[in-house]
Amino acid sequence: MKKIAKVFLIIISLTFVITGCNSTKKDDATSNDKINNIVIEDQTVKNINFKDFLVIYKQNISTVYFDVENDNDTDANYKKVKCNLYDKDNNLVVTFEENLGTLKSKEIKTITTKFDVDLTTIEKVEYILQ
Repeated sequence: MKKIAKVFLIIISLTFVITGCNSTKKDDATSNDKINNIVIEDQTVKNINFKDFLVIYKQNISTVYFDVENDNDTDANYKKVKCNLYDKDNNLVVTFEENLGTLKSKEIKTITTKFDVDLTTIEKVEYILQ
């Protein structure tokens, strides 16, 4: 009986390791929060991919998320990424910089930053590597 229990636990553990916990950035949002439902196109700048841009507005704070991916076979080293966020009329709404550092080959980093304004209407993002 102990062998069956051990095998069962190993199978369950492996299932969680292989599939992960299925956590996404949208999991941070509740039904009372506003989410930017405008699709921001993924972009590639200097062979670095920027994707999965998302804004969640919760309790008067916008949290901006996006992934930075080095899909190359070599490491990439950039000090910062500068982001310009634009509204539907192409007006610059906010600019910010985030430290990036070294991105190892095939590495993905999630950038998260917060603002005290509603950014859920952002329609365009410009990424500049520095």
